Amino acid sequence: MKKIYIILLAVLCVTAIACNDSISASPYSSAKAYFWINTEPGVEHYLYIDGVSKGIVPYLPDSLTTPGNNIVTGKGLFLQIPSGKYDIIVAYKDGIITSKGSLKIHISRGNKTLSSSWNNGKCKVQLIYE
Repeated sequence: MKKIYIILLAVLCVTAIACNDSISASPYSSAKAYFWINTEPGVEHYLYIDGVSKGIVPYLPDSLTTPGNNIVTGKGLFLQIPSGKYDIIVAYKDGIITSKGSLKIHISRGNKTLSSSWNNGKCKVQLIYE
């Protein structure tokens, strides 16, 4: 009887671990995304992905965000985002929207598509697949 309980417990543990892993973003089917704004220093902007708050978007001036500069990966709002298509909103604390955009991440069998589009140039995103 003890063996049956041990086997049941082991199966439950493996199932729980498998379910938990499927919820999180796997590094093999997701991209690193770094968000920042290039206007209004000192004003808090909040990032929403599909209506869910993800944090405060930091201000980084354009002069510090040239390609190859590590400032973005060091100071941008970092999120590991799984494959999918997302609606992005950046808003002030009071909910007034400052930028809208979309994000598309598709990673499958070695093929990858990473793209973003915005209604204005205030918010920026750098997508990295490693």
